[in-house]
Amino acid sequence: MKHHPETDESTQLLQSIGAVAGRIQPVHDRDASWFLLLDPDRDVEVQCHADAALMDLARTMAGQLVCVEGWLSRDGVTGRSLSMNPVMEITALPEVTSGSFRAARGAAPVADGSILPEEAIRRMRDAVD
Repeated sequence: MKHHPETDESTQLLQSIGAVAGRIQPVHDRDASWFLLLDPDRDVEVQCHADAALMDLARTMAGQLVCVEGWLSRDGVTGRSLSMNPVMEITALPEVTSGSFRAARGAAPVADGSILPEEAIRRMRDAVD
């Protein structure tokens, strides 16, 4: 995971109420007032500061996929999440299994011998006039 660079006076921070989805890393220090949330989509760690009740919840949810909501600070140039202080809510998210989209209502099964949509798109994209 990438650690966000140290911010200095020239770094513009954008702050607003926001949410970040990711996995809570285990908190080993009982007196800690923050935890790390790994955001796998953007490959970054977000430092989240919480009160004692939410820290207890974070400890029990370590390793789970969650959505953390609160006062979010982002890098003004890249938009990357840097920290959340304070955390206002932690909500568990369902684990998604690979290929589960195929069970969606209205999704047509692929017939034997037919090409997959991504192959059809590749063929059209790579076609030579």
